[in-house]
Amino acid sequence: MILADFQKKAVDSLTKSFLTLWQTNNYQLPLVFKAPTGAGKTIMMAEFLRTMEIIILMMIRLIF
Repeated sequence: MILADFQKKAVDSLTKSFLTLWQTNNYQLPLVFKAPTGAGKTIMMAEFLRTMEIIILMMIRLIF
């Protein structure tokens, strides 16, 4: 997926925030992702989920 620079920055920021919150072990903390209408939130979330899938698969390989 080809993202615009601002979209890539937003996805990177979301990923970093998610991983930081995940490490706190407090899974009740909300994480909000906001962007203006037409900014491509659906595309950015798809890229975020793809990135998370890769991170999770890498972690599983390290564990086993």
